[in-house]
Amino acid sequence: MNVSATALYETNFKVYFGDNPNEIPLTFLEGQVVSHIYATTGNFNVKVIAFSGGAATTQKIVAVSIVDPLLLPVTFESSTINYAWNNFDGGAVTVLNNPQSNGINTSSKVARMVKNTGQTWVVLDRTEQCH
Repeated sequence: MNVSATALYETNFKVYFGDNPNEIPLTFLEGQVVSHIYATTGNFNVKVIAFSGGAATTQKIVAVSIVDPLLLPVTFESSTINYAWNNFDGGAVTVLNNPQSNGINTSSKVARMVKNTGQTWVVLDRTEQCH
């Protein structure tokens, strides 16, 4: 999750991501982006507090649902994640059983891409928007 904020007369912001009851907030400035990776699924309240140079503060709380976090390495074993492939020049992608699951990659599923001649890149894209 990426968080940024703007406020009039702000000195700094603090963000709580809501997944740790003893959480120490991250402090950031306007124009900066702070990131957080949720380790588990669930519903969380992300709270951003804007501090002014004086005693004034304002806050915004946004409820977020983490359905199935995408963690590295990608195992392709989740039935709830929809992997969107950006195939350059129409390369074909399939998820299949790992033919060498006792090797370096022990996951049961792997992705296979057959690229067209002359193409060198493929991108795995997994993006969720929080509103």
